[in-house]
Amino acid sequence: MDPDADTPVTFDTSVLVQGIDPALFRPRDALFISAMLYLEQAVTLGIDVRRDQESTGFGHWDLTAPVPVDHYVTRIYQQLMNGVSPNPMRDVAHGLHRTDLVCAATAILYDAPLYTTHPDSYQGLGMRVRTLTYGPVRNKAALTPPPPPDPYVALGLRPPGATPPG
Repeated sequence: MDPDADTPVTFDTSVLVQGIDPALFRPRDALFISAMLYLEQAVTLGIDVRRDQESTGFGHWDLTAPVPVDHYVTRIYQQLMNGVSPNPMRDVAHGLHRTDLVCAATAILYDAPLYTTHPDSYQGLGMRVRTLTYGPVRNKAALTPPPPPDPYVALGLRPPGATPPG
């Protein structure tokens, strides 16, 4: 990371669930995550629909070192919780999980924008969280280019979808 040119940014669980796509971040964004989010993605519980049974998935994060949840993050988290009611574990009014609030506290502490798919949920928490909507393409250079067209199909020498010889 070049501290003079790169911008530290973080994200919440909505981005993790949608999937990390380099094209949806700005070209000079330098990602970091909260240790809380790191723990959330390390073990996931779900349902294996093929076998109709509970499943456990194990993931890892190797794009950057997780930022610890320290005393400063905890204090900001506590202040954010003052703006959340009625349930401290999951806020129905805002649609935020406590992990999202820890990610927001981390973003506030490091003065970094927070990518999210639901920026409106962070309004009215009592502290300003700088959000960026995750979704629109911001880095066209990171888009995967489509494969070049098959010249034999274009010339009518092979039907579309046919496997090239060799």
